[in-house]
Amino acid sequence: MDKNALREALAGIADRVVFHKDGTFTARRDYFYRHGTTSESFSLACQAALRKAGVAIEQTAVQDRWAPWPRDSYFAATFKVVQS
Repeated sequence: MDKNALREALAGIADRVVFHKDGTFTARRDYFYRHGTTSESFSLACQAALRKAGVAIEQTAVQDRWAPWPRDSYFAATFKVVQS
């Protein structure tokens, strides 16, 4: 699956998608208030959207990067596309 298709599958869930040289990609969502969202729930939402788009993935990492204002806080989930 190409990069644009992965970005489209995560549209509305992730603010940005970063692709790494090792074949993994990281979906990231910025927040100011969490509103009950956790890094795990963000990861599950990403996984559901990618499954709906027909992409087989493997989760490799999940992060909650909190930073004091004015820096950005964000959830990040890193995945690897599994070839079937």
